[in-house]
Amino acid sequence: MVFMDSISSQDLAAKARELLERLREVQPGLIAVSGGIDSRVLLAFALAAGLDFQPLFFSGPHLSPIQRGQGRAGIAAWGEEGRLLEVDPIRDEAVRENNASRCYHCKRLLFTRAAELARSLGRPGLLEGSHAGDLSAYRPGRRALRELGVASPLAEAGLNKQDIRGLAGILNLDQPDQASGPCLLTRFAYGRKPTHAELERIGGLEDELRELALRDFRLRVLEDGSRVLQIAEAEAWRYREKRHEVERALSRHGLGPCSIRIDSDISGFFDRR
Repeated sequence: MVFMDSISSQDLAAKARELLERLREVQPGLIAVSGGIDSRVLLAFALAAGLDFQPLFFSGPHLSPIQRGQGRAGIAAWGEEGRLLEVDPIRDEAVRENNASRCYHCKRLLFTRAAELARSLGRPGLLEGSHAGDLSAYRPGRRALRELGVASPLAEAGLNKQDIRGLAGILNLDQPDQASGPCLLTRFAYGRKPTHAELERIGGLEDELRELALRDFRLRVLEDGSRVLQIAEAEAWRYREKRHEVERALSRHGLGPCSIRIDSDISGFFDRR
């Protein structure tokens, strides 16, 4: 495999060999792809290695309109080998309650459907793109993955975010430095039930802000319904340049007025409060 010979770091090469062996053991299978860099690298690596995997995309209101459209288009490009599951997580009462175990219930719902599909296709391997750094973070959804036998080969092979970005460059993927983009359900304070209308507004706003060249940000809805636009510190200068356009977008989507918060780390906002 030519791409394996392109890995100059001994540490990354060792992890890539471990990843390759783990993938060989669980093929044929399905790889759940979200459009993020982690799952894109996992799928691209498996395909570059000539292994037998097909992509699976969960489409639903937990994603923004553009994310849904891009995911569906990507799956459609695969023809009969692409797998699409339409799932509405907030129709599930346990997910809609939005407590600290929300991600567990959501992952359980999505991957139960995925496991049923994998069995029907005779593809026992069901994989997703968590990396090694996710193992030490608050990730209640990982319990659901373990219960359902879903493999996380990037994490299991010890690949962290930096490793994944390195592989993305070697595999010639676009946006190797792509910012993380957890689903829209994470925008709501625990205990505040998300609605379809709110999800659509937030998703539409975030799509529009990305078109303004903002990359790393989240629109948060607090317990009392007030809103905070959380922007990564590295993006502060870009926000200042686009402040008026951002304010107009917030108003257009019915999400203003809104507080602005600049943070060095915009992940896990509600888990840290």
